[in-house]
Amino acid sequence: EDLATLPAIVAAPLGASVVYGQPDQGMVHVPVTEETKAEARDLLARMDGDVDAALALLDG
Repeated sequence: EDLATLPAIVAAPLGASVVYGQPDQGMVHVPVTEETKAEARDLLARMDGDVDAALALLDG
């Protein structure tokens, strides 16, 4: 569940916001920009599994 933010950022349209809770921090706001999308894609690409298939689903 901690990593659920990554696909949410990839799937969200530019200009959207992703907000999630972080323990002992409160709410975290991530504006969806080209930069945050690229960072989320990079982190997902480092994971095991069929990353290309996952990204294809997220891209619609």
